[in-house]
Amino acid sequence: MDATDKRILELLQKDASLSLNAISEQVNLSRNACWNRIRQLEKEGVIKARVALLDAGKLNLGLSVFIAVRTNRHDVEWLEKFSTVARSTPEIVSIYRTTGETDYLLHAIV
Repeated sequence: MDATDKRILELLQKDASLSLNAISEQVNLSRNACWNRIRQLEKEGVIKARVALLDAGKLNLGLSVFIAVRTNRHDVEWLEKFSTVARSTPEIVSIYRTTGETDYLLHAIV
């Protein structure tokens, strides 16, 4: 990954809706060369997804909460079930594995 790839990533992180023309102009590449670099970054998994950040206030989701989860089970079966449920709950926006008395910290917007 070179400086141009890093600049492309920086631009996409700020605004993933930028047109290919806008990105290519800002990194001094042809439209085709820029598209090939973005496709390669996607293929390598550097770019995992392009998402939209929503305004929680305008959606009446003004409360951000953190949920501490403790468990006595740490086997693969439990973790798969926990992960499936947490990922399928749209209010949960991130999941963190922690150390200490709390095993997981969930961040939800409600």
